[in-house]
Amino acid sequence: MDMEVLQNKIDTLSPYSANNSVASGEHHTAEIKKEKEVALDEKRLEKISERVNVQLKEYDRRLEYRLHEKTNELIIKVIDTTDNSVVREIPSEKLLDYVASIKDKIGINLDERR
Repeated sequence: MDMEVLQNKIDTLSPYSANNSVASGEHHTAEIKKEKEVALDEKRLEKISERVNVQLKEYDRRLEYRLHEKTNELIIKVIDTTDNSVVREIPSEKLLDYVASIKDKIGINLDERR
């Protein structure tokens, strides 16, 4: 399997890719606009996922996506269809759990200071 081809396909869907306007340092309004587009266009995401899954089928892979409960961030999983194992998770759920934990702790500290 050509991992570079797979990575390119994943990067086009990832909000953290180098081509993303946020990663390239554009203004904060670009970030807000992109978040709204992602949030409001779930049908487009489903269509993209279906098209990518058709292409990934030849590599015995498929994409799954869901929203992280606590952070409301999109998680994309690359699944090996031969044994249903997770090949890659973007971003990782553990990382998002950690981010949520930090946000909770910061919120608690700010509330205690008031």
